Amino acid sequence: LVACEDDAPEQTSSAEVSKPAAAQPTASTQKAPAPKSAGGVSVTILPEDPTSQDVEAFWDELKFEDGSRFLDYRHAESGAPILKAQHPEFELWSQGIHARSGVACADCHMPYMRDGSTKISDHWVRSPLLNINRACQTCHHMSESELAARVDQIQQRNFELLQGGGAALMDLLDAVQAAKQAGASDEQLAAALELQRKAQWRLDFIAAENSMGFHAPQEAAKVLGEAADYARQGQVAALEWNSAR
Repeated sequence: LVACEDDAPEQTSSAEVSKPAAAQPTASTQKAPAPKSAGGVSVTILPEDPTSQDVEAFWDELKFEDGSRFLDYRHAESGAPILKAQHPEFELWSQGIHARSGVACADCHMPYMRDGSTKISDHWVRSPLLNINRACQTCHHMSESELAARVDQIQQRNFELLQGGGAALMDLLDAVQAAKQAGASDEQLAAALELQRKAQWRLDFIAAENSMGFHAPQEAAKVLGEAADYARQGQVAALEWNSAR
């Protein structure tokens, strides 16, 4: 089983990059909410239950002080301006059945325990899989083995989708490299590089989230399906330039 939270290493190969303090929001769109003033301090109000698209739209609206587009880093091979998802556990959880049922983080990761005659929250924050009896069976009245098997199935399906999306992304990068070797410029490959940015954001959103899709299985599968789709569209964009020559 792939444990949630800190029991399993984050499944992403890229180092986390902090958002530059110099970046400032630009004018809002319907997807990216406008910064609002609170006591003279500019604050940004995200949707109550932000999706991966909401967060992506926010960063897409952000610009550096020189007016250039915000990015966390440029991809070493393609030069695409990449966004780096950083532990979006809350964002994914907010799209799942546990959130809709009013189940908070502490209910599963800090379940109640007894300390003498006192009922307290367990302050050993860890994966519910390591404590199924108190973390899960309060609500789910079935055996520990069945609960563990259900989690394993969810995580395995999302892992396979993640790997499929990663393979599609590698094919996109191969197509971009081939086009560049054939003489394509970044401008001519702009569509492919933009699709790489979108695909990589979605793959990283799930890989960096730490539950391998369990916090919201259907949402995670949707995000990974979009990642594979964008990657294949990017691959086609690069191949069509190459074949058009």
